[in-house]
Amino acid sequence: MNPRTKTAILLYGGMLLVATCLNTMAPLMVEFQRVFSVDMSLSALIPMSQSSGTILANLFATFWLARLGTRRGFFLAIILNVSGLVLLRLSGNLPLLCAGIFLVGASFALALTTFSTIMGHLPRQEQRFARLHAFFGIGGLTAPLLVNAVLIKGQPFQVVFGWELAGALLLAALVFACRPVPDYRSDHGPLSGSKKPLPGGIRGILVLLGIYSVSEMSLVIWCGNRFQQELGWHVDNIALLISGFWVLFTLGRFFGDHLIHRFPPVQLVRLSCVASFLALSLFIWGPAMTVPVLFLVTAGTISIIFPAIHFLVNQHIPPGERARINAILFLTVSTAGLGGIPLIGIAADAAMKPGLSLLLIPYLLILILLPRLIRYMKRPHMDGPESL
Repeated sequence: MNPRTKTAILLYGGMLLVATCLNTMAPLMVEFQRVFSVDMSLSALIPMSQSSGTILANLFATFWLARLGTRRGFFLAIILNVSGLVLLRLSGNLPLLCAGIFLVGASFALALTTFSTIMGHLPRQEQRFARLHAFFGIGGLTAPLLVNAVLIKGQPFQVVFGWELAGALLLAALVFACRPVPDYRSDHGPLSGSKKPLPGGIRGILVLLGIYSVSEMSLVIWCGNRFQQELGWHVDNIALLISGFWVLFTLGRFFGDHLIHRFPPVQLVRLSCVASFLALSLFIWGPAMTVPVLFLVTAGTISIIFPAIHFLVNQHIPPGERARINAILFLTVSTAGLGGIPLIGIAADAAMKPGLSLLLIPYLLILILLPRLIRYMKRPHMDGPESL
């Protein structure tokens, strides 16, 4: 097997696994609330635990990943993933559940930064950030299907994590046996890169992506409560609809790479934001009978936004800085999620429709700010202004 094939298996297979583990939380949220007898406000501790894990892992990656290299970084991600799934398989109370989700979140963050760094070192025409993010979508599709298959048989939610643990152990065995992970590292000390200031345009775009990610993640995490309250759906029906969401979301990302390389990414992002704002507004405020359809439409409209901006960021940074910048990107996303996702849940618990309307704000910010931020970004790796 040639090195490129091994790298592809690592990137896409690894993303599928860690994304499946991470996305199991959303379709199980209503079940967690039932089993542990907690409301939306208290169950916000669950996504907070996930975000805390991703924040700490991204802090680690910011300072140390360039020095340790992508190979060791991925090995550490596997260890964290297996440890977290063991705790989740054994979880019988909310604190143990949160501890397991904390480790799974840390594993996902470290793996995603590693994968993004590897992808960023490939030749520009071989960089497939939308495809990489599409496998995150496949994980989002796999997770609710697995949840539905387990819960429909009357089995406890812990069985879901048992199956995921088996998959993680299989991937670990393959990685340790075949060692397919490319090893990109820097000779600089672990703190040297972190002292370099980020260009203003990149700083602004990272913050913008962090704010946007809160909307994207909150939509999937808290939609189950909307379907339960508005339509009276059971958790297995909610899981199936979330699977449909991920089907359309993933298809959009598979086609996204073609669009990103063919058309100006900034214009694609702005067009997607307009469509997403309209679809999401109707999802929140429209008639109950249209809610499931509009939820699925939103999946398609938002699918290209994050990978297109992610692609732009990686074109503006030199190879030696990509591990640090990608770590800071996902650190920003995690930090925003730590405060933003629980805030959306608490607001929606108090008043569902006004609370969910907070999800609309990031699309307006991107429409207004993204073109201006692009002007301030350095362009050493771009073909010229027309590339945007």
